[in-house]
Amino acid sequence: MAYDAVDLPPENYENIIKELDELIKKMEGSIDILPEEQQPELLSVLDALDDDVAELSEIHEGRKETTIADEKLLELDLQSAIRTLLAEFRPTKIGDLQLRCQKLIEHHGFTQFQETVDALLVQSEQLKNQELRAMKHINRYLMNKMMDTFVAITAEGSNTFAKSILNAFSLNQYYREKALEAEKNDSPQAQEQAIKMVQMEAAQIIAEIKQLELPEEEENKLIEQTNKEATEQITEIQQRAKNMAIKVVQTETAQKIAGIKQQGLPKEEQQQLIEQAIKESAEQITAVTQMETIPLDYYIRAERQLFQERVLKAAEEDGYQKAKKLTIKAIQTETAQKIEGIKQQGLPEGEQQQLIEQVNKESAEKVAAVEQMQTMPLDYYIEAARRKILQDSARSRALFQSYDKVVDSVVQDILSRKSIDERTIVMERYLFMAEKLMTQKNYDAAFQIHGALQQTPVYRLAKTKEGLSPHAQKIIERLNELQDNSKNYAALRGRCERENAYIPLNFTVTDITFATDDANPFILDSKGKIVRGCEKLPGMEKIIANCVKAAATTIADAPDPTLSGEIEGHHQQLATKNKKNVENELYDVSQKHEPRNAPPEASSILSKSKLKKLIHLGIIEPPKRSEQTRKLEDAIHDLKERIQGRLEHLKHLVVHYEDKVKTQLSALVDKMQNAITPLFERIGASLKESFQNASQRFRSLMQSSKKEQENEDKEGEHPHF
Repeated sequence: MAYDAVDLPPENYENIIKELDELIKKMEGSIDILPEEQQPELLSVLDALDDDVAELSEIHEGRKETTIADEKLLELDLQSAIRTLLAEFRPTKIGDLQLRCQKLIEHHGFTQFQETVDALLVQSEQLKNQELRAMKHINRYLMNKMMDTFVAITAEGSNTFAKSILNAFSLNQYYREKALEAEKNDSPQAQEQAIKMVQMEAAQIIAEIKQLELPEEEENKLIEQTNKEATEQITEIQQRAKNMAIKVVQTETAQKIAGIKQQGLPKEEQQQLIEQAIKESAEQITAVTQMETIPLDYYIRAERQLFQERVLKAAEEDGYQKAKKLTIKAIQTETAQKIEGIKQQGLPEGEQQQLIEQVNKESAEKVAAVEQMQTMPLDYYIEAARRKILQDSARSRALFQSYDKVVDSVVQDILSRKSIDERTIVMERYLFMAEKLMTQKNYDAAFQIHGALQQTPVYRLAKTKEGLSPHAQKIIERLNELQDNSKNYAALRGRCERENAYIPLNFTVTDITFATDDANPFILDSKGKIVRGCEKLPGMEKIIANCVKAAATTIADAPDPTLSGEIEGHHQQLATKNKKNVENELYDVSQKHEPRNAPPEASSILSKSKLKKLIHLGIIEPPKRSEQTRKLEDAIHDLKERIQGRLEHLKHLVVHYEDKVKTQLSALVDKMQNAITPLFERIGASLKESFQNASQRFRSLMQSSKKEQENEDKEGEHPHF
């Protein structure tokens, strides 16, 4: 969101934001004394409050370009440039920080920028508190950019797949879809197909003429006329598009000449301009005549003809046996239903038996008639061909390629990190991204991240995963539960239905396969008339509804162009390699990181000893526990009063400004006030309950053995992004 700059007195505005920023830091520190299970919820509230302060600072800035020379920043090596950003960071300049980050990303590349940031996070103890605060906003910026890009990639594949499935239910739309592909490729084969179609139509007409048994002279005349018309059609196929293009050039030239004549120029100058226009027109027409294209209509007609040919060929090769079997089965089912109806009428035995024999006789006659039929209606074979269209492997390949781009990118990112601490941070980040995507009902992108973590080279990194926070472990559990295949993924389908979200389309690919298999035959009546088509197959209604949702899904935020380019480049590079060789290379890298026989120690980056500097991905160093205990009640009261006072002050300032600015700022201030009041109520209640045993709890922790402390460090807590 971009805002116009707000013309508040800079010293007043910045002082308010700085004060709020400092108070948030103190509040984060005060939460540390709460029981561990209560901390995440309160931290999330504070995190949202911090975002509001960031948004206020962006309004103040108006997202103006930096006053510090970007050229000098780009001349530095990347680590020095990022350290410069950290050193110059101000809470009132978050938008400015993001702009500079983007410039560095565009200059150095997204991957290199991210890796440099993560290396600094690992060394967070060397950074000052203000620098750690800046790191929080940089990390969040990276996460949002990555999520936007992953969502865009998966959405493109899913939208295309969903629309093509919906198109496949309409043969006319399917023909058009295939025709557009053919026209786009402008292949000689497509042109040959169109010409072949004309030739086949001519041959059919000639065959019909010969069956009329006309006088030889008249027959030859008609055949000659048919061949002549076919030749003209073929020529038209080759020339129609050219003629239309030439006509456009001629019209434009005539308009140009008319415009020249209306300018009232001297005759000589006018003639010179007209000759130039005619010359350019001639050059354009020459270029057009050299083109080799045909109009889309011919591609559509060619695709329709090819489809009909396939259907007829399948029917003839099968000898209509499948259609006959289905028809006979329908007759037998109908017969059984009639007999059951007779039995339920309670008729005398003799009369009942007579009616049953009559039904069986009629059924036998129908079956015999069907078996003797030389041909059957083509409806069955048309629907069977549509089944194959729905199962088209090229369509599903395109979908899975979009998924693969995300999966391959995540796997590469994790395995490219040489230190276990960096791998832990990266894996943690992806899990929180997956969690956020699920809250946004975007299971498509979330599951691709989870899929990357399930790849063998990443999945086997036991020590890396051991260092993950309890919260991250719970995210993995939730992802595993959602993708549990029990009862055909009932948990996932149920959640998507409740949230009105579309089910990831890799599941739809499987659904289509099962819906269109031989266990779900088409039903025909005794005359061979189709009763249930492809769209009426069991489960197909839900498949169609899911595709409608996926096709209608829009992308709110644009992907990062630098990251998108890197992902696409990586994908193309992998496409040139043997898949098995790539898998072996990745596994070898994984083995080097964590050898099977000599595993390294688990990451300590998220241990309690470092967690205090890693709240929300390594940001804040909280006050000492003893200080919290001594001044707890005073701190709670003081913080509440001061924050509320500052918010009221800000609200008072807002009323004096323009309506647009007033609305923007008032909404944010109200949001902050609404968050702070319940927050302090919760903090007060929780701390009052735990205050009495806080000192004892702290002494117990301090008296723990060294071994217990080390174990505690390994278990660790984790920041919440």
